[in-house]
Amino acid sequence: MKNYWMVWIGLFWILASCAPAIGENALATKVVPAIETEVLPMTSPVNPSPVADSALEALIARAKDDLSVRLSIDLATITVLRADAVNWSDGSLGCPQPDMNYAQVITPGYLIVLQVKGASFEYHASRGTEVVYCKNPMPPSSGAPMDQ
Repeated sequence: MKNYWMVWIGLFWILASCAPAIGENALATKVVPAIETEVLPMTSPVNPSPVADSALEALIARAKDDLSVRLSIDLATITVLRADAVNWSDGSLGCPQPDMNYAQVITPGYLIVLQVKGASFEYHASRGTEVVYCKNPMPPSSGAPMDQ
């Protein structure tokens, strides 16, 4: 039993030493559309934010593409309600999946909220190329977003 824990500790140490630095993409980069389409309620009113960052613009485009496929709608019907730089509390980007382990490190990224016909859809993104639809989103961690 003692050796079992030593193996896990060793494995954790190896994985931790190989992990990308904060700000690098530590997760998969492919958006996988889910079969389900669920309308997410907005918890507070939001104001549209200006999009100045080309990386953020690319993430918004990927989120819109995913939503248009997910709902079988035209891209022109999708409105960006919010696109803000945030810090996620871990590598799940605020979208933890059951039976998955994530890097327990503050992860800079973006919160993107899209709207179609009054229904809101939340996407979470890293500062890299990853953007994921969140069926059951967690809020970003408190504090100002970290620089890249």
